[in-house]
Amino acid sequence: MNKNYPSVTDHLKKQIGESFDKAYTDLKIDFRNELLEWFQKTYKEILGIKKEDELRKKRVIDTLNKNISDLWNIIERYDENLWSEKWKNLVDEITEPLPETVVEYQSEERFTEQEDDSYKLKIQKKLKRLARTVSMLFKKDKAGWKQVIQLKKSAKLELAGISQLPDELMGEEFEILSRAIGKLLEREPVKEQPQPSEAEANDSNQNEEESEEKNEPAADKSAPKKNEAENIEESGNNGYRVEVINKIESHLQNAIQILKNVEAESPISTRVYKECYQAAIKSGTVEDERKLLEEDQLNAKLVEKGSFLNKRQKEWQTFIKSQYSDFAIQIEIARFSFLADRAREEILGFTHRFFRDYGYLPLENTVTRIKEISEVLKKQKADKLPAKLVQELRSEISDKLSAELLETIGNQESQQHLIDQIQKTITDLQLGFYSFTETFTLAEKRSIENGKPQVKTDSVNWKKLATRYVQENALREMDPEKWEWVSFFKELSSESEEIMQVVDVNLLSAKESEKEKDEEESVLEIAISGTDRAVSQLEATIKRVRERQNSYEKIVKEDFPQSIQSLAESMLSRSYDDLEMQDKALQVKATAKNWRERFFKIYYKLLERFELLRRFFVKKFKEINNIVSRFLGFKDEGSVSTTEKRNLAEYLAKVNFHQKFPFVYKRMFSYEFEIDERFYIQPQGLFTYFEQSFEDWNLNIDTNFLIVGERGSGKTLSLKFIEKRFLEDEKTVFVNFRKTMHTEEELIHTISDAFGYENIETREELIDKIQKRRSRTVLVVENIHNIFVRNIHGFKGVESFWVLMASTRGKLFWVVTCSAFAWKFYEKMFGADQYFSHIVRTDNIDRDMLEKSILTRHKATGYELIFEPGAATERSRSFKKIMSNESEKQKYLHEQYFDRLNQVAEGNLSIAMNYWLQSIKEFDDRSVKQLPTEVADLDKLEVPSRDVLFTLAALVLHENLTETELAMSLHQDEAASRLMLARLKSKGIVQNDEDGYKLNHLIYRQVVRLLKRRNIIH
Repeated sequence: MNKNYPSVTDHLKKQIGESFDKAYTDLKIDFRNELLEWFQKTYKEILGIKKEDELRKKRVIDTLNKNISDLWNIIERYDENLWSEKWKNLVDEITEPLPETVVEYQSEERFTEQEDDSYKLKIQKKLKRLARTVSMLFKKDKAGWKQVIQLKKSAKLELAGISQLPDELMGEEFEILSRAIGKLLEREPVKEQPQPSEAEANDSNQNEEESEEKNEPAADKSAPKKNEAENIEESGNNGYRVEVINKIESHLQNAIQILKNVEAESPISTRVYKECYQAAIKSGTVEDERKLLEEDQLNAKLVEKGSFLNKRQKEWQTFIKSQYSDFAIQIEIARFSFLADRAREEILGFTHRFFRDYGYLPLENTVTRIKEISEVLKKQKADKLPAKLVQELRSEISDKLSAELLETIGNQESQQHLIDQIQKTITDLQLGFYSFTETFTLAEKRSIENGKPQVKTDSVNWKKLATRYVQENALREMDPEKWEWVSFFKELSSESEEIMQVVDVNLLSAKESEKEKDEEESVLEIAISGTDRAVSQLEATIKRVRERQNSYEKIVKEDFPQSIQSLAESMLSRSYDDLEMQDKALQVKATAKNWRERFFKIYYKLLERFELLRRFFVKKFKEINNIVSRFLGFKDEGSVSTTEKRNLAEYLAKVNFHQKFPFVYKRMFSYEFEIDERFYIQPQGLFTYFEQSFEDWNLNIDTNFLIVGERGSGKTLSLKFIEKRFLEDEKTVFVNFRKTMHTEEELIHTISDAFGYENIETREELIDKIQKRRSRTVLVVENIHNIFVRNIHGFKGVESFWVLMASTRGKLFWVVTCSAFAWKFYEKMFGADQYFSHIVRTDNIDRDMLEKSILTRHKATGYELIFEPGAATERSRSFKKIMSNESEKQKYLHEQYFDRLNQVAEGNLSIAMNYWLQSIKEFDDRSVKQLPTEVADLDKLEVPSRDVLFTLAALVLHENLTETELAMSLHQDEAASRLMLARLKSKGIVQNDEDGYKLNHLIYRQVVRLLKRRNIIH
């Protein structure tokens, strides 16, 4: 072959040989380097975890979780780490030294037709042979025809534009990457093979059996599943099995070996040489596609090839991203499994204590004591019972055994405490789902066919599916309230009382039987039979208690871990369609259109225009009717029925309206719930302004900090997070003016007590005492709106406060909270804003922040949210158009609800949360139904007379007032204040507690709006 083209052969052999293989090896090393370094780093960190460490598995998972984001970044960077560019650079490097052209004698093959030649080419070769025969008669050079070979361009075109070699090499390289990543999943990509013959199938089955014996999973198929009992047993003994984690070291090591192996089975240079040679020897002949060697055509071909390779690389990237998603899900499940393991142990501990302390332990003690009584009776020598013994035994049974047993079994308060602990543990575990990723793009089908990736992806709502799956399969059944433990023990208490009566009655009967001479049973037999029956019944009761405990513990020990195990296995085997079926079943039920819905859909379309006309005429008729009725005296515009007033008052007076809500829901929306930063919506500038103010004070600049906001807007919560973030290591003194005061003496006494000072009588003494402090201190003062009464004699306290704060800012860093309306009063009355360097408001959260705050808490409970329309919404045309589409309907009602809630709350989160809870219609096992926000109309409860308005204004300004303080504020008799407060309390407008009277929070916003409308407050 090389005989006719010696120059071509020499040039190509010089450039393509071992140097090419080395350059290609370097290319592969560079292409894999980042991924290899990640595997090596992770492997090294895991090797550093001691084998004997009890928490080794958790530390391994934490290490993988810490490093997994780096893996994602590496995969993402393959957008920039393009194979096509690396290959093109390699080709340029090889072809650069080649000469542009080489002149050679044509071989005989260039004149001979080949089988794969086209019809046109065959004719051209025939003509070419004829021309050569004729020309040889006249040519001096009888060696043959020459051809001008464009060697450089031919080689470059072949390797970087036409050849399938770069496609195949890229496929092999990405297949290696996917195999390495697949090791994290104990999987390798499937290569689709032709259907094997029967003999091959038998051999394959035999190989699979051998593979299973060696514990080597088949390619991209689930590892052989243990039976359920083995899974449960292993879960119970060793915690939750996480398939991906168990042998992570060996899999990482295997992946490293895969990536390190850059040696090809056969040198690539051989194929490269052959392809370049074949392309070169056709150059300058009729077989040559000369247009492609033109500069423009050549560049276009190279760009086209590069685009093709980049597109294929994108497909490969999607492939390995889906592998990453599978691994990330397994890590999230593994992390959650440790929370679940700890929760399971806590729940089993609480369950054991519950049934032991209130169930079989007191019952067993009672059985033991009754058996002792039976032994005492059996030891009686005469067939008589001494009256003293009977009295002693009866007294012990009734006063001691029965009382102690019933007190223990019937101790519902202590039982409820343990139930609450279990529910709290379950709730905390549910919050673990909060850290799950919202959605993942997963592969429904993933394989490699002829070096090409075949992957079909789908976006899965992972957090929702995982939460629902575990809840449906275990957590819902783990709620003790579903098992009615308190009712069960209440029933046991009643039965135990009856059993104890058996012993008592038999003792009395035995004593009475002494008078009966003809009685077949002896006295002792009658007495002992009672104890025996009691023991038998109590033992049966103990068995029931243990059965109830075992049934519950079976769910906690077996079903709970199995649900997490099956979740991990389902996702690992990519059968997540099963998980979606639960949601789809509900969606089908919700969106199914029955005949009535279809009828109404058509009906509403037909009546749409008629509805416009009807509403127009009805509206006009009502306007005319109202005018005529008032003119003729038939209608009182301001009249409200007694029933309507009573219903509104009952609505406002509801205190425990949410007692029947699920425990997790009550906890998440409770004011006592210690929320963490995941659920906290920070007021604008809170931390920034505080940090700036505190730093200035530490630099001996006189600064302080004020938090202003409406009642319930989160002032105390803001202080909590400020203390947690900035003041943990600072010496801090706390003062809380919970009750209203107005004298200087009360103010001085309260602050002095907070510092631990004694015998401080005057403001000057307190200032002097503070100035003599050795260390500088942070002073947190809450509720300065409670240190005055709006009366000419009620400002001594607040005036002294300004003086005290201004005089001690060098020694004390004052952090103060105040209600919004009292602060406005302070500004106008005292110019109070001049006393503070930094001021932040907490009652200015916007709609998005409000919605996020509420829905974040709601989602953490795991309940689905369903909005239901109000009567007005159902009549609206815009709603009727979408009522047949459930998703559109829910979206519409969602936006409508939060728009309305935002209008009512006006930036106050606690008001929004109150209305949220008030508007809940009902719960079921899976969802909560939400009605539109209902706002009570103050005018229907109380005619806003002058006295009422000023009373309400005083409560808004001061927040807490006693009857005496209200009388002082309004310059009226205490009796009049008492009557007014009693009247407003009976209608639910005000409420009373140990701090005094305050406005009902449900009507707080309406009161504020009314007073602003009347220009009483601003």
